[in-house]
Amino acid sequence: MTVRVELPPSIPKQARVASGARAYAGCRRVSMSADEYERFDGRVECWEARSQTANVLREPLGFQHEYSSRRLVVLVHTIGLTRGAVIASAGSVDIVQRDSEGRRELVLRADEAIFLNPDRDRPAGLYVEVGSDPLPDVVLEVDYSTDVRRGRRGRAGKLDDYAAWGLPEVWVEVPDSARTAGSRRPGLTIFLHRGSGYVEAPGSRAFPGWTAVEIHRALNEIEDSPETLAALRRVGRAMAAAEAGPSAGGTFSEE
Repeated sequence: MTVRVELPPSIPKQARVASGARAYAGCRRVSMSADEYERFDGRVECWEARSQTANVLREPLGFQHEYSSRRLVVLVHTIGLTRGAVIASAGSVDIVQRDSEGRRELVLRADEAIFLNPDRDRPAGLYVEVGSDPLPDVVLEVDYSTDVRRGRRGRAGKLDDYAAWGLPEVWVEVPDSARTAGSRRPGLTIFLHRGSGYVEAPGSRAFPGWTAVEIHRALNEIEDSPETLAALRRVGRAMAAAEAGPSAGGTFSEE
């Protein structure tokens, strides 16, 4: 499946998302000024300056939603140890698009943002600034009571906005105990950016050899199974080999 966001010719790809009142599935749209956004202590999926509105989760953050995000931090840390290089987890960092005068125009908040090479590719300030900062190599969205693939009332979903910015890889995790906005089955879907949209892939491009099935299993475990530990070490070795050069080993094919 390809999720496409066609950008007007005057807007550079991977630079801007068009303004408009968003209505994400599983969220309620509320009026919110910039100052109110700064002070708000609930979960905001996106904030828009033009409409002075935010999409706020209908349900409070619960154990399963937060557990999946925190599990990913532990998993990629283990991969980094085998790889021999740190992998940074930035948490629910704000990804910010600014207008021509430098004011925040649109803010999206990911559940987890991963940077493979934080020594050189990381935000310069508090936020990930679209157009000036390196984008996260992987963004995780946990659809416990939401659905980032679609919006309400026929509007674009959060995944469409990520596509317009050109985020290279998005993982959408539906936990085993999830109550989603649609008839979604538990599982993890990997979206790789190509052209103006995303294509589904069986495995990660950022973490070569790590499959969607393996990632989902690992995110839902209380402790690492022997299968998960073996997969983490395999992926770490594959990343180290790929970075050492073509002669050191192969990489995962997403086809």
